[in-house]
Amino acid sequence: MRLVRQELEAYLPEGHVIERAPNLFVFPGAERAYGPGVHAADERVFDSDSTHLEGEALSFVAELTSSSTRDGDLTDKVRVYGRARTTKNPAP
Repeated sequence: MRLVRQELEAYLPEGHVIERAPNLFVFPGAERAYGPGVHAADERVFDSDSTHLEGEALSFVAELTSSSTRDGDLTDKVRVYGRARTTKNPAP
């Protein structure tokens, strides 16, 4: 996991950091919060005292799947993460 983080850090937007801590992110219109396995976001979002962070601050998400979580990881989470990316942080 450390190697993955080191390899990705060079590609993050200015002011963003990569984390693997168990953070929960909330998204407008989503029924629940999501905790991606590895994620990057604007470092300011991690300064919050809240246990639920702003999902739209994410710039990168990687889910570590298993047979028990694969269906949700490939359907519900992809839709929520993708919608947040296209509405708040459009790709260059």
